[in-house]
Amino acid sequence: MRTETENISGIYRRSLYAYESDVVLVANGTSPLPGVTFLLYLDHTPGHSVIQIDVGGDRRLMCVGDAWFSQPD
Repeated sequence: MRTETENISGIYRRSLYAYESDVVLVANGTSPLPGVTFLLYLDHTPGHSVIQIDVGGDRRLMCVGDAWFSQPD
């Protein structure tokens, strides 16, 4: 019998097939635009990443997708 994690993993994997030709894997520290950097945060979850945006001076905005949720506990 499959575990809940395996079932959820399968759902995500099948959902991504529709976007397969558009997905680009990037290495840690990749900067696609000046001031924008992809960073791996593997201590959180395997494969987890954030986007760092330099907003001027020594200020940076960190975009962390799973920190946004619509119904907090």
